Amino acid sequence: APAGRFFNRWGVPGVCVSDNLRDIANRQAKSKDRGRLFFSELAAKQIAILKGIGYRGVYISGRPSLDRVQKIFELVDSYSQEDWREFAAEINFSQPGEFYYYEADENPGLSSININRDYISSRSKFARAKSRIGVPLQYRIGKFVHDRVFSEGSSGFKLGRSIYKQIEKSKKLSDVAHVAEQVSKVPLYSCRDCGDCSLPDIAYLCPESQCVKNQRNGPCGGTKAGQCEILDKECIWIRAYDRMKPYGDEVRMLQGPVIFKDGALQNTSAWGNTFLGRDHHAKKSDAVDEP
Repeated sequence: APAGRFFNRWGVPGVCVSDNLRDIANRQAKSKDRGRLFFSELAAKQIAILKGIGYRGVYISGRPSLDRVQKIFELVDSYSQEDWREFAAEINFSQPGEFYYYEADENPGLSSININRDYISSRSKFARAKSRIGVPLQYRIGKFVHDRVFSEGSSGFKLGRSIYKQIEKSKKLSDVAHVAEQVSKVPLYSCRDCGDCSLPDIAYLCPESQCVKNQRNGPCGGTKAGQCEILDKECIWIRAYDRMKPYGDEVRMLQGPVIFKDGALQNTSAWGNTFLGRDHHAKKSDAVDEP
């Protein structure tokens, strides 16, 4: 089954067929009908499962003929009302060590309403404190400085705003301050001088230099087992999660309004734009404050 082998190799980022399902597909492809009946039954069973858990519609991918689609639904109609539970136990092709947010249900193949106990345990104060040992110094420094200087309402932010109001009155001073900013940010974060900094949004990982798609609102979905689909390195959003979780900050990763980078701020001072309310952080605060 070429399709099974293709998806097993992560041919489409974000989609993977397990080794077990690939082997089944290969065996069925060698049958007289080349697996036609098996895959029709597999589709029918999946539809039955979806109906059983409350879905009212399904999408059948590929280019099956109308006759084949009708036969699939005839199979669905031939099943008894509770057969879907048995199918759920049968059609279970997870990856080794795959994480599930919910605990397994008494019915094999289904999830309960109980959150994964290991996940809950990993969020305890002790577990968080222990996991902080492995957090990179880069994140610790960034978080420490941001909370005291760049967080609106902090004494450092008020001082920074006052300073940059004066700096912006002189082009020479503005240029010097901009260079000083880059001297610190380029070595630490590979800053690309976008002027609308998202470092605090993504655990002090620059989306401009470390993400091919410059993703500022969450991962793109095109990962291969956590690796970037284009570059041979871990997705920055997975790295961000691992950095933020020990501090309990992972729950706010995707909270708040969508971030739109302001291209007009390119090659301007991100510090100045933050202190003087020109970047997306100021717009985000305004959106949160709205009733």
